[in-house]
Formats: sequence, C-alpha cells, structure tokens
Amino acid sequence: MLFMPTVPLLSMRAPASHGVKHMNVAAASPIPSGTSTLEKTMSCLCWLQTFLLYHEMHFAVPMAGAVLNAINTRLDAKSIATILSHSGAKLFFVDYQYVELASEALRLLNGAAPSIIACIDDTDTPTGVRFGQLEYEQLAQSGNPGYTGELVQDEWDPIALNYTSGTTSAPKGVVYSHRGAYLSTLSLILGWEMGNAPVYLWSLPMYHCNGWTFTWGVAARGGTNVCLRSTTAKDVYHNIAEHSVTHMCCAPIVFNILLEAKPHERREITSPVEILTGGAPPPPSLLQNIERLGFHVTH
Repeated sequence: MLFMPTVPLLSMRAPASHGVKHMNVAAASPIPSGTSTLEKTMSCLCWLQTFLLYHEMHFAVPMAGAVLNAINTRLDAKSIATILSHSGAKLFFVDYQYVELASEALRLLNGAAPSIIACIDDTDTPTGVRFGQLEYEQLAQSGNPGYTGELVQDEWDPIALNYTSGTTSAPKGVVYSHRGAYLSTLSLILGWEMGNAPVYLWSLPMYHCNGWTFTWGVAARGGTNVCLRSTTAKDVYHNIAEHSVTHMCCAPIVFNILLEAKPHERREITSPVEILTGGAPPPPSLLQNIERLGFHVTH
C-alpha cells in the first residue's frame, strides 16, 4: 500500500483525496453532539494489514472531536478487555483478522461493550467478514465530504489514549494531548532533520506511541507513506527500491531481519535510508553491519 499525504492528505489509493476520506469518516462517526472529549473514545484494534486505515483514523478520529485508542494486537483478550473497560470506548474498530480475539475480549466485558462496533475488511482483496453493526468503508461512504471537523477548544485536550503492555500488571493508560502530540512530532522531525517530501516506510507499529507520532509528522513534511503488510526482509528491500524510501523507524530486531536476508530477497540500496531506532543501544558491530548495506542509523 502506498499513499502520499500532504495537508490535507492526498491519496494514490482512491480517486477521492484522503482529506475528503478523513472528513467522511469523521462526519460519519456516530457520536452524539454535546459529548465531552474525554467521553468520546474510539478504540481501534488493527495491525499491519490495515496500516493505511490505521493512518486514516489518526486524522479522522481527532477531526470528529474524539480520542483515539490504538490497541496493541499482541495483547491477550483479558488485557484488551481491561483497556476497553478502562477507556470507556464508544466505538470499536476491529480488523477482520482479529475478530476472534475481539469477540473473546468483548465476552469478558459481560455486556459493558462499546456501543458501536465496526469491522475493517481487507481493502485490496475483500473477504466479506463482518463483525458488529458497521463496515469501515461503508461508514466512510456515509459521511459528509463537506464536514470541516471539530475545532480543538483547548490544546491540552486529549488526542490519543495509549496503554502499556501490561507485562507486570494490568495495562496502564497514558494520555497524549494535542499540544503534547504536536511538540513530540515537531521535535522528532527537527531532531531527525527530516526534510520536505520524505518517503517513509512503515515497519513501526502505529500502536507504539502512535508510531512515535510520525503518523502526523510525515504528513507535516508533505511525505509519502509506504505501508507494509508484514516486516519481512523481502518486503522491506523491495519497497525501499520500488519507492525510493528515504526514512523508516524500527526496533533493532529489524536490523537482524535485514542482515539475515537471503540473496534473492535483497535489493540494492542506491541512496542512503535514514533509520530512527529506539530501545537499548544496538551493539557497534550491528550498527557497522547495517550501515554497510546503505542505512544511516540514528538512536
């Protein structure tokens, strides 16, 4: 999947612009007017297969005046149920591949489930899987393309609600304000010296701190988002070569995936690819090996 956002986003995926698509989704969001921002929580359960729609919701949900809660799909049903209950989510977007996991999490809520559940099908090869009352694309088509979005009344209002992995106890919530998301985005694109019109390869999950806020940062630089269905060496190398990727974020484990690629999976990297990585510092030998392939790493 490949799409090129400006501000508003423009799409190579469909004739309509992503700006219009975001307005449609935001306008179609069935949230009663007068609901306070803290009460308007949309939970989104989806993973790499729906990266493009994940990105759309990072714009559509705030435009609806709601709060985005991107759930880590590596969690078990009990943790997901805890998040749904604690967040008080009103809308629950579920990728078709996670219907079984979502169903189990909803059963654990004992009836206290989100009032609206929408299923996200595969956009390239629809499966026909349905779950809940709505289907994502139908929801988007029912919106008003003239909708201009809700204005932010206070920059300290929440834009996103994220949760810890819950490895030591129940997941704990962390609120991102509009101001905090803006400052994080600005500091990252400045610190990384991200120039105009970058081509950004998504291998970092968007449920990790909203993709380290590059969901908004790439759009702010007028960039192109290249969305992977799976982080395999073949897919990474192919998309870098095919789309002239300039930037990507990833954990150091992805370095090993790239270094261990078989010869037929590799493609020559003709211009440097900037990588931003986090967590524990990679060993110097690993950095040297990955940079020999044509990557430049910032930790």
